[in-house]
Amino acid sequence: MKAKTISTPRSISGIVAGAAVVFAILMAVGPGVLLVNHPTIVLGLPLVYTWGIAWYLFVCVVAIVSYGWIWRGEDEDDLPHEDDQA
Repeated sequence: MKAKTISTPRSISGIVAGAAVVFAILMAVGPGVLLVNHPTIVLGLPLVYTWGIAWYLFVCVVAIVSYGWIWRGEDEDDLPHEDDQA
């Protein structure tokens, strides 16, 4: 069994996905929240709540897309092969 190591993005799409997540975190709870920190109601919620939920959904979409197109099949050598069974 191989030791697991921390993987770094090996493609442009992996770097873009990582940058999108970092950007979303900064916009959701960092300086981006100052843009919407006023008492406005959107969809029945305060604007700042709607802002946080929207960025959370953005991160979820990036994770699902990354799983489908970037991470799929990356660890094929970790899967059991037919000739490995005793």
